[in-house]
Amino acid sequence: MTSILPNRFTMRLRALLALSLLVHAPGCGGSSGGGPDSGAGDGGADDGGSPDEGLTDGTPPEPGATGALTADNPTSSTVDLSWTAATDDTTAATSLQYRVYFAEDGALDTVANVLANGVAANDWTDDLGSLTVTGLTLGTDYGFNVVVRDAAGNMAVYGGATSATTDGAWGAEEPLEDYDAGSVYYSTLATNGRGDVLARWDRQPTWEAHYVTRPTDASEFGELLPWGTAGTYTARLGYDGDDSLASVTLRRNMDDSRDILFGEGTPSGGATFEEVALGIGGDYAFGRDVCVSATGDVMVVWDEGTSSTMRVIWARVRTGTSWGAPLLVSPSADIDVERPQLVCDPGGDHVVLYRDNQGSETALAQRVYDASSGAFMAAASTLSTDALNGSPAFGRSADGRAFVAVPEYADGTATSTIRVYTHDGSAWSAGVPLASRTTGSYGAVRLATAGDDVLVAWSDGAAIVGRRLVAGSSTWGAEETIEGSLSFAYLLSGDARGDFLAVWAASGSIYARISDGDDGQWGTTETLKDGGESVGSESLACILDVRRRATVVYTVWNPTESNFNAVARTYR
Repeated sequence: MTSILPNRFTMRLRALLALSLLVHAPGCGGSSGGGPDSGAGDGGADDGGSPDEGLTDGTPPEPGATGALTADNPTSSTVDLSWTAATDDTTAATSLQYRVYFAEDGALDTVANVLANGVAANDWTDDLGSLTVTGLTLGTDYGFNVVVRDAAGNMAVYGGATSATTDGAWGAEEPLEDYDAGSVYYSTLATNGRGDVLARWDRQPTWEAHYVTRPTDASEFGELLPWGTAGTYTARLGYDGDDSLASVTLRRNMDDSRDILFGEGTPSGGATFEEVALGIGGDYAFGRDVCVSATGDVMVVWDEGTSSTMRVIWARVRTGTSWGAPLLVSPSADIDVERPQLVCDPGGDHVVLYRDNQGSETALAQRVYDASSGAFMAAASTLSTDALNGSPAFGRSADGRAFVAVPEYADGTATSTIRVYTHDGSAWSAGVPLASRTTGSYGAVRLATAGDDVLVAWSDGAAIVGRRLVAGSSTWGAEETIEGSLSFAYLLSGDARGDFLAVWAASGSIYARISDGDDGQWGTTETLKDGGESVGSESLACILDVRRRATVVYTVWNPTESNFNAVARTYR
């Protein structure tokens, strides 16, 4: 059977040739097509040559199937893109031209948006199906799309615009100070919604506090600044989401009395933190915490005690610029409780956790503060009847749920279990067991949230392992190994996009590992400091900011002054 396609093609070609002769006849005005709304190129050198002006085709090409544009194999400066071939009603597939665009910000979903927001990665190229985009910035989120153009200059974008994040890299060790008296202890890191990072630490034996800041667009930390009142140490920090940072510290006075101080300042302005006394911390005060809500209200909690068995928990709340009266968190003034911690809520409904030592076994108690009424909602209660056998870890996911991981001993047995309790805004759930062992106890438990993902990690006596709860799931994932040998100290941090950072110290060296939020896989272990210099757990701190930068602060030995100085390494 003879095909009729050649005849149709011949008829269409004759018609197009006739129209072309008519349009370009001497003395005739006219246009070659590609008016202001047609999407045609301007024919300049930047377009890679003029489209065929002999065609008046106004139909753009049809890109490959939706989702056919993919980004793979990111490095610190490149990403590989590939896509399926487009088709066109008049231009042969081998003559269609392709151009790749990328952008850090802005939509790439239409031709107009791509041309307005994107950066071209190549010149117009015939019959192109893949390209390695080069010259990208490490550790950066990019969007990509491909524009296809036919011989008449009509353009179309691929419907499945894609994104990728270039790999980061750990920068060199950055000295934060060069101080000649005493050694660094109790390093603390904080970050805000812009990605500014603040590092604070104390120095023994003078207990002078200093800090440095790194604005979100800076590559290094700024000058060393004094924190505030001398004699304060072990601060807990909390940003208000913008630039103001709050702190709570314990000051040991010359007469050996102790004060609980609230501090506030604007780190990016290089201000010394102004501190005011909120209460008295007795000789046996061990815990304090601070939380700033999205509205700017502040809660501070601390324990106060005059003996090892007579301690209470207090809280004060600042609404606007006024501090309320002290609120007794623990049930009465004649009990033994300690080490309060805050699970912060952006709306102000904070959860206070503390150790209750009243019975024969230490339990974890809790109270919830209701911001709307300005009071604690109900009497204190314990989360578990089993005894604590280590410090709990806590955090709050982006969707508002509070999580507490508790190492417990079962009554009358040697069984040790790690359970996670969840508060959904109205009540605590029953504890979910993540791990259990019949001999020995677990090492320190850590918990971090990254967006709506949650990761709990612990030492099982031989390695650091963990389990995670991913967004949208009610079931904890299988156990995963984070570090395969017993470590001295370890920390966790998470960011808003689902990344986790694990940092640990072992045998005088410091290591770090990052789990990518896109696939949940742990990357390679990076040795941040390799040497025989001793590293105290009090001087190790880590944090992930909103720009996916990981910052780790630790100490190195200064042989000239015979002390430890603070340094940082940053993953970008």
